[in-house]
Amino acid sequence: MCSPSGWVFSRPVIAGIAGFLLSLPPAHAEWTLAAYLGGAHTVPTSLRLQAPQGNSDLLLQPVSYQTKPFQSPVYYGYRAGYFFTRHFGVEGEFTHLKVYAETERTVQISGTWQGVAMNESAPLDSVVQRFNITYGVNLILTNFVARKAFRPEGQAARFLLAGRVGVGFTVPHAENEILGVSNSEHYQVGHAAWQVGAGFEVRLWRRLYAETGIKYTRTDQSVDIAQGTAESQLKSTHAVAGFVWHL
Repeated sequence: MCSPSGWVFSRPVIAGIAGFLLSLPPAHAEWTLAAYLGGAHTVPTSLRLQAPQGNSDLLLQPVSYQTKPFQSPVYYGYRAGYFFTRHFGVEGEFTHLKVYAETERTVQISGTWQGVAMNESAPLDSVVQRFNITYGVNLILTNFVARKAFRPEGQAARFLLAGRVGVGFTVPHAENEILGVSNSEHYQVGHAAWQVGAGFEVRLWRRLYAETGIKYTRTDQSVDIAQGTAESQLKSTHAVAGFVWHL
């Protein structure tokens, strides 16, 4: 037990600690909600088709993709974030990226199909009549965010510049037709994905901001085809614009 003199001694100490804590600047914690539209460019890559039961393993390259951001279902995304200080936070983000293989283009086809060796240049649609992921590669990411406020006005900045790095997973919905055989379309658990990006916000009204941004994403996808799997590395550059609400 403390003696009376101990209590007398501790009161100034406690008062000093309390005063110090009260003098600290506020943490400025806040939530943010964002929604955006935009588009993406996915660079040409390879497409590998594997059907072990059919003794088939083909590599087709280079395969070019369109993303058709404004064709239904459109490209879109949204985020929810929590900033535990003015400058640092975490976010959950969903991006509805799409890809459409340009099947009329000529590619190099090598490997075996149904036990027959192949090594030739031919239009992609001689093997692949359709290879699309139109209901989304569906990137689901956790972002780590750093941001800088410019020209602050009280608790609300006029401009914000943010950089983010994200990692997560994908839920692709592939639609394909290989040698005239279509797959059974369905959502499936995809592979890991990561991104880096930057965004610029300008305040419109109260805590509503307009946002523009760019980002780069990468994911090695493996999706079901009728008799096996198809693998393709998707490296995409995105440009987006939307709105952010600072709660």
